[in-house]
Amino acid sequence: MDAGLGDAPALSAALHARVSSLAKWTAAHDPSRQSDPEAVLAASAQFPLSRLVAGIGFEPAGFQEMILFEELPW
Repeated sequence: MDAGLGDAPALSAALHARVSSLAKWTAAHDPSRQSDPEAVLAASAQFPLSRLVAGIGFEPAGFQEMILFEELPW
């Protein structure tokens, strides 16, 4: 099955980094999964990755702020 990505190792690595970062952030900052799932996914697609002490990830406070912003009823 071809997802239309072709042979793109860089794209695969970037996607893996975002999924791993989301898993790490969720485990540390939202283990009960109380955040709106759509807001979390939107933030994980847009928020920049950072080099953290534990490796690549989302800066926790800024990422949480973006999730809360996404949850606002505009």
